[in-house]
Order: sequence, then structure tokens, then C-alpha cells
Amino acid sequence: MKNIKLLFCCVAMIGLFGCAVVSDKGRYYDVGNRYSNSYCSEKKDVVLYVSKHETNYWHHSVNSTSELEGYEKLLNQIFLESKCFASVTSTPFPVINKKQNILYIDINRKAFLGKGFIPIVTPVLSLVFPMQTGNDIYLNADISYGGKKYVYEIEDGIKIIQWSLCIFAVPFVSNPYLNISVKDKDLVDALVIRMKTDGLVN
Repeated sequence: MKNIKLLFCCVAMIGLFGCAVVSDKGRYYDVGNRYSNSYCSEKKDVVLYVSKHETNYWHHSVNSTSELEGYEKLLNQIFLESKCFASVTSTPFPVINKKQNILYIDINRKAFLGKGFIPIVTPVLSLVFPMQTGNDIYLNADISYGGKKYVYEIEDGIKIIQWSLCIFAVPFVSNPYLNISVKDKDLVDALVIRMKTDGLVN
């Protein structure tokens, strides 16, 4: 019985990690100049409100306080690193009385991790058939400035073909499912660039 359990565990582990990334849905945004001090000549103050931050792990939704705090910290870091903002202030509630000279950004973020993934079943089937899974992230930003409103919808993600035989041909150095923070950063980078294109920062 112990040998059967050990064999099952080995099969599951090979199925989980025998994968090959075949497609990156990223738009390959040009962010090469975002760290230049001359990127934005007029730096504005930002009030940031995260109205929704949800991560869906294999059809199980998680919206924890620690994840939200980590995401807000990431947003603050990226906005300040862009050299386009003088200050970034997070608020737990939407702002009612808005000032004309401040950027108010309402972030709505939702991520689906392991989309198309069926626990236990997929690792077993991937011993024979290639199985597709992936991570998708959606970022919606409602921005108010100078009495005007701007709406941005950005998405990114990766597709993964999970096949146990790939563990011998293309072994992973690290788990491909753990790159979600990189995708989050890419999306916010893209948001800053689109804000610059529309003249919200200059």
C-alpha cells in the first residue's frame, strides 16, 4: 500500500512540473525609458484606491488582507519608480471630494491562476496527453483628473502546455506558476505608459 501511495505521489509531481511554456500573452510593452529622470517633467500627486483585488486559484477565489497589502505596496513602488509621480497615497475608501490637481486612480484587478487546470486529473492525463493551462490577469483603472475621467482596460498572461514527458526535454529551473508578480508589474508599467500617451502625465 505504501508503494502505491509513493508511486501516485511521484506521478502527480511529474505531472505538475513536467510542463513547457509555449505562449506568452504579454503585449511586450516598451518600458525602456520608464526609469529615466527626464521621463516626466511634471510630477503629480496620486491617491490610489484598490476597489477590487481578487486572485482565483483553480476556481477557488482568494481576497486576503495580506495579498491586498502586498499588491498596494507593488503599485506604490512601480508608480514611484516611473519618475512620473511626486507622491502616492493609498486609501481604503473611495474619495468623494476630489481636488483638481491630483490624480485619483481606482484599480480593479482580477487574476485567474491555473485556468483550465483540474487538480489530480490533469497530472494523470498529462502522462499521455498534453494539457493546456495558464494564468490570466485583468487590470481595470478608472482615473479622475481635472474634472475628467479616463478608463483603461489591460490584460496579460501566459499559456502553459503541461505534459509529463517535457520534464526530460525542457526541465524548469523554477515553477512557471510563480511569475504572477512579474505580470502584475508589466500591467502597471503599461498603465503608466498609456497615461503618458493620453497626457495624464508628461
